[in-house]
Amino acid sequence: MLAGTDGYVALGTYGKAKQDWLETFLQLPHGVPSHDTFGQVMSALEPEELERGFLAWISQLNNHEAMIY
Repeated sequence: MLAGTDGYVALGTYGKAKQDWLETFLQLPHGVPSHDTFGQVMSALEPEELERGFLAWISQLNNHEAMIY
């Protein structure tokens, strides 16, 4: 799971606790999404596409960090 959480309820709780910080990156005009919303979004994703995108993002981060050092 994300942010050290073990489920969507914990993810929503984390988001609410960190809302001020998250709003430095995201617009949250209606607040942090509920745990139900997190679950619905995640269940709508294609696992293979999510994995492919995640791995591409991590690879990009690794390449960027290598350039810094």
